[in-house]
Amino acid sequence: MAKAIITFCEVGGRTKSGGTVTAIHLNNVKTEVITTLNSSQVANTSSTARYGFVSVTAFGGPIWVAGGNNPTANEQGVLILDGHTKDFALEIGEKVAVINAVL
Repeated sequence: MAKAIITFCEVGGRTKSGGTVTAIHLNNVKTEVITTLNSSQVANTSSTARYGFVSVTAFGGPIWVAGGNNPTANEQGVLILDGHTKDFALEIGEKVAVINAVL
């Protein structure tokens, strides 16, 4: 069984001169590790930020990922191969769902 390492955080910021820069805030970071199964599982954490950001890493096998207010992971989602990480933007209240990928 694979694991999904899911890290929720916020993005945004300003440069010294007042310009906008996309950067991850290290405060309010929450990480969950889910052992993926053959049925969709939803992370307990949801985005709490207007500019929410989630980083998902597959460990031990490939996984499918979906996001939204009531997500269901399946073959219509985003595939993350073992050892790879993908980053996604989320709105307030949105969650992430994961499932094993059989390739």
